[in-house]
Amino acid sequence: MRARKITASIGFVALLVVPTFFGAIPLKIYLPSAPSNYVSFAVPEAEARNRNTANNRLRALRVPTNRANFTQRFTPTRHTYTINLRENIGRVQIQPTRGNTGQAIRHRIDRRAPFTLWQQGNWSRWRTGNAANNRITVNVGQGQERRLRILVRDRSRNVRTYVINIRRASPNTYGQFLGVSGGELNRRFARNVMNYNLTIGSRDSAGISLQTAHGNAQIRTRVGNGAWSRFRTVQASVNPSVPQGSTVRVQFQIRGAFTNVAASPTRTRTYTFNVTRTTSRVEAQQSARDWLSIVPLSRDGLFSVLTQIEGYSVADANFAVDNIGANWSNEATRAARLFIAVWPDLSRAGMIDLLVQLERFTSEQAEFAVNSIGMLPPLLPASQSAPFVVGTFDDGSLPETSSAMSDFDGFGDLTEYDEQLAELLLEYNPYDFLAGDIEKSLLTEVHYQNKR
Repeated sequence: MRARKITASIGFVALLVVPTFFGAIPLKIYLPSAPSNYVSFAVPEAEARNRNTANNRLRALRVPTNRANFTQRFTPTRHTYTINLRENIGRVQIQPTRGNTGQAIRHRIDRRAPFTLWQQGNWSRWRTGNAANNRITVNVGQGQERRLRILVRDRSRNVRTYVINIRRASPNTYGQFLGVSGGELNRRFARNVMNYNLTIGSRDSAGISLQTAHGNAQIRTRVGNGAWSRFRTVQASVNPSVPQGSTVRVQFQIRGAFTNVAASPTRTRTYTFNVTRTTSRVEAQQSARDWLSIVPLSRDGLFSVLTQIEGYSVADANFAVDNIGANWSNEATRAARLFIAVWPDLSRAGMIDLLVQLERFTSEQAEFAVNSIGMLPPLLPASQSAPFVVGTFDDGSLPETSSAMSDFDGFGDLTEYDEQLAELLLEYNPYDFLAGDIEKSLLTEVHYQNKR
């Protein structure tokens, strides 16, 4: 009796387990450690239907569009195909032909933007009879991709899938978003300009990156006369090393999307960057120019800045200050104007001392500066000095001017100074004098200060 019970139990378990293992009876087992907590032994419905049989094969699959065709030869058992369209063909037709009258066909067109997943389209209805052989039209933009999925179903509802990938070439070979780390370009990047110069100064290398304007275009790089890198999508970057005083050529070549596979010309565009690393002398020259554009300096002052602050050698600093074409007298004048703006009551002698002792201009350069800003030498002897003398000229002659000056109490007749006054005005005043008259339309006041 006990043996019968054991036999019956084993038989019951076998009747339950065997059909479940082959998918006849769906069964879910709870497992706490499983991600979904359940493990199913049921056969998925889609898998059960997607079966390739002799009755769901297409008899033919062709491309009636002119100058378009599969890259692979059609066979009923090949399921994946590619069509590469020329850049001037934006529409292609695919025509499936049933293998027998019991077949039904439907299709779906998927699309994908660059660097994204496929976006699934909508399935058409199942077509039977002659309608099953209808042509399927697919529109494709330049540089874009489409995926056509064709399902063939037999009378037993077994389904076979054919996939056609369609790509259209694009002539867009432009670059965009140029990136440069270190250095200075000779011009702003423009996609129509192919050649650039990049100066990197004291750096021994520079990073350059460039993106393709079209998402499906490809880009590669080359440094000097070396080998081209492999094509890649979206962006490429290089970081060339440049010896001092040398120039290294860097090139970026962009290939239009799918132009290398389509039956049309391969479109490419090459951007060239000549990367130059200047010598230390050239760098010192540029640094000297930069300093003079900010503040007036004497030759000795600029030399000290280059050696003590910028760290250039004595030889490079001397070369820089002597080869930037600076007018040191004009620099002294600029410095004098800054001083007089801060200390408006500064005397001529005090200004010269500042320029020579503090700023280290030469005496000749300091004299030129004070004369240029109107701080003229005193006209009167020390015994007749006064705090301030103002001569007002309004298209008047020098004798009239000296007469006006003689009206000031304590100066007496200044006729004897007419000649030296005219000589000083001719030497230091920026205006021209003819026959003793001042050629100027506006009222001008010339101030002469004679300190005690």
